[in-house]
Amino acid sequence: MNRLYIIGNGFDRYFNLPTTPQDFVKQLGKIPFMPIELYDSFETAKDAYMNYGVEWSDFEKEIAEISLQTIADDIVSGPDYLSDHEYDRENVILRVRSFADELAYAKQLALSKMIESAETYLIEKYGNTPYKFASFFDSANDSIVSFNYTSTIETLFDYSREVLHIHGYYKQNDELILGYDVPSTSFERFKKRLNSEMENNRMSEIVSIKNDAHLSSEQKESQIEAISSFYDQCWNDPYIDKEYQELVLFYEANRKKYQYEKLETFLRQLGTIDEVDVMGHSLGEVDKQYFEIIEEVLHPKRWRKTVRDMNKIDYNLFSSYSFNSKMSFETLDYMFENK
Repeated sequence: MNRLYIIGNGFDRYFNLPTTPQDFVKQLGKIPFMPIELYDSFETAKDAYMNYGVEWSDFEKEIAEISLQTIADDIVSGPDYLSDHEYDRENVILRVRSFADELAYAKQLALSKMIESAETYLIEKYGNTPYKFASFFDSANDSIVSFNYTSTIETLFDYSREVLHIHGYYKQNDELILGYDVPSTSFERFKKRLNSEMENNRMSEIVSIKNDAHLSSEQKESQIEAISSFYDQCWNDPYIDKEYQELVLFYEANRKKYQYEKLETFLRQLGTIDEVDVMGHSLGEVDKQYFEIIEEVLHPKRWRKTVRDMNKIDYNLFSSYSFNSKMSFETLDYMFENK
């Protein structure tokens, strides 16, 4: 039988690796922030990464809820218009950019430190003792896609084929992918305050008025004048607008970089796959499209998914998947002992 194994964080947690959202937050808390005058704002933003759930998919959803308005209230300020030097006015923009860069760097550094800690644990705990199920994965018939950054498969198992690390592989210095799927409504509201967005809205409304056949020329002229007056009054200071833009760029950089083409290329060279076994992945909404691509490309006969407790399966969580009628459930212990 040819199998595709999907490896999630629950697989690493089975071996007690420190790879939970709580472990990430712990590492984030150790990272100092150098510009002391921005410390309060940094702590406010960093708190957004503290809203974690048990599953990484829940944690990634929470990243979308970062409140740019709360951060802006702390950090955005007007420029020094009395100065004779342009750099005094641009300094407020550079200050926000520095803040955003530091926070983005802190997130990636905390993620790297967490994986580094997990790799150290993996070697110290298991490095000198062959794992009892080391031959579990069959290099001739099994393929593996891992959502983990770690080398758990490569270290503990006698598997000679390459594992596709869809979120990046720490040991190969890949970019480690972590982020939200859909922007929040609060972000969309915040973004509308940008000059560019307001200009787009103004032009859209003006075009709509011009194309309204029910309005006379005088009515159109009057409404266009009113629209223009409204937007002129709410126009942002250009320097403050650029500060907002820096925060928008920071937020958008947190969006997950999906590797759909990479996954599909990998799948299409596998040939026939009879069964997909999901080991330690929650099948959360953030990664749903990956699994639908697997179903669409491979059309396996069966899907098996691991659960922590066979008596506490919430079948409704998987009802939206196109392959839910093919699914069965097992514990990781059972899968290892009854391949």
